[in-house]
Amino acid sequence: MNDNANNMSLQDKDLMADLLGSEKHLCATYNTSVIEAATPNIRSELKTIFSEQLDIQNSIFTVLNQNGWYPVDAADPAKVSVAKNTLSQSMPQ
Repeated sequence: MNDNANNMSLQDKDLMADLLGSEKHLCATYNTSVIEAATPNIRSELKTIFSEQLDIQNSIFTVLNQNGWYPVDAADPAKVSVAKNTLSQSMPQ
């Protein structure tokens, strides 16, 4: 067997990135499920689960970010202001 194959292993960064990708997919699925729920009780339960999954996703992101594995640039305050103004103008009065 190839020595390289024996030495291949996932690092913490790889595992966490895979977890984040899985959580993103799971959250997208729950989002659709909430929107398409047939009854108020089912919708309420799915919203609770969806909220919990969003918290898990955020926790995974936070670990990645704190370890420098998923860096995010700070938002430019001027761009944030422009975006807020644009969105507020597009909202119905």
